[in-house]
Amino acid sequence: MRNRLLSMLIHYRLRTLLLLSPVLALHELASLAMALRKGCPAAWLRSWGWQFGHLPEIAERRRRMQRLRRLGDDELLVGGPPPLAPGLLCTSGERRLLTLYSAVVNGYWELTRRWIA
Repeated sequence: MRNRLLSMLIHYRLRTLLLLSPVLALHELASLAMALRKGCPAAWLRSWGWQFGHLPEIAERRRRMQRLRRLGDDELLVGGPPPLAPGLLCTSGERRLLTLYSAVVNGYWELTRRWIA
């Protein structure tokens, strides 16, 4: 969780983060729900706490990486099913929720990807 957040904060353009903020927020809620369901909400909280505790270092890494960019976010980001660890979803209800979640996220992606460059 920590590295996923860190990668987005360092590598995505600010415009991308702003445009995708609704689905990123949805993803965080889903991630928290899964952490609660699996009995490890502390890991979710630690990942966010780590980000806030390292903002200056993240900002410096972000500046450095943004200067070195060769490709736009539109060339890196694609739709499709979310990459989940095998065995994470155990019930048919969880799999149905993932299907719904994926449809919402991919629909939003179709609406916004033309503005991500």
